[in-house]
Amino acid sequence: MHPRLRPHFSVIAHSPDLVEIRYGVWNATSFTLRDETGSGKLCRLLLRLDGSVSVEDIAASERVGSDEVEGLIERLNELGVLEAGASNAIDFVLDRTSGASAAGLEGQSRTTPVKLIGDAELANAIADLIRGTLPDTPIVAPSPTDTGLPHDRRPQSDDRGEAAETELARFGQLHGHFVIVAQRVVDPNLLHDVNRICISLGTPWLHAAIDGPFLFVGPLTLPHRSACFDCFERRVMMNLRESASYQKYKRAIAERLVRAGRVPVEPVVRSLLAAHTAIEAVNYLLTAHSCCVNKVLSIYLPSMEFIYHEVLRVPNCRSCARQSPAVRRELHFDLSAVVGSSRAPRPT
Repeated sequence: MHPRLRPHFSVIAHSPDLVEIRYGVWNATSFTLRDETGSGKLCRLLLRLDGSVSVEDIAASERVGSDEVEGLIERLNELGVLEAGASNAIDFVLDRTSGASAAGLEGQSRTTPVKLIGDAELANAIADLIRGTLPDTPIVAPSPTDTGLPHDRRPQSDDRGEAAETELARFGQLHGHFVIVAQRVVDPNLLHDVNRICISLGTPWLHAAIDGPFLFVGPLTLPHRSACFDCFERRVMMNLRESASYQKYKRAIAERLVRAGRVPVEPVVRSLLAAHTAIEAVNYLLTAHSCCVNKVLSIYLPSMEFIYHEVLRVPNCRSCARQSPAVRRELHFDLSAVVGSSRAPRPT
């Protein structure tokens, strides 16, 4: 597809040479473009960027140079208002729907199987929503007695060599899947293990959890391309005034000392979390985009406050940071032989 303005942007022409690009209602975001040459063609060029014609065709039909159209496209890319294809599930459906009747998602281009891990009730609620939207997508959800991972799930070593590859082979079932970890009670240890396993396998995964008065969706981890869960955890701990209690909580979970209760409103809360998680999953499965890449959606239930928090990658993250050459394995271990061979022979 050729470059196009994102469908949620409105083009507001104040004059042929002064155009506003806007989206949003109460907290609108807008960009104003002005053609200083006064050619009178800025508005027409913007309206032609609908993804159906090439830059050359636009330039020819509007009788302007291709370099002018390319310069406009470069500026719009800087503003982040262009796309080369659908970036969310709704746009994906609209692109494939003729008229007002849509029987289904014809031409679904992504059939990545989905693997859900964690709390069975929450995971199956998410699975039902995805299955209802994408009926042809293979989905595996956990049973009430199984989280969806081997009980001995933790790799025994942080080494990235051959031994680690052998251990990670036990989790090969996750390769080629889109993994969703849904938790009614946050288990940071399990999330750390899943994060490391999925990054090692190159498997994208999405985190969703109920954490006291908060619901969290994200981050969606794209291995070595976005912030991972460990980056998110590190960023949270950096902002905690006192992180020792969080470490104690992680140890208590590892020792199976944490017991979760149930609250009367849990079915409603579970449905709310499942719906927002399913939306992000469907967005990714259809378009390979999600609002939760490098971000986390938090919902504060007492005031129903919805916020997307930006999550920056941690440069020295043990899970997703690029390995420094200083700690890489050597291909040749007998360096003394190499050094010794280059020395001049001692006189006798």
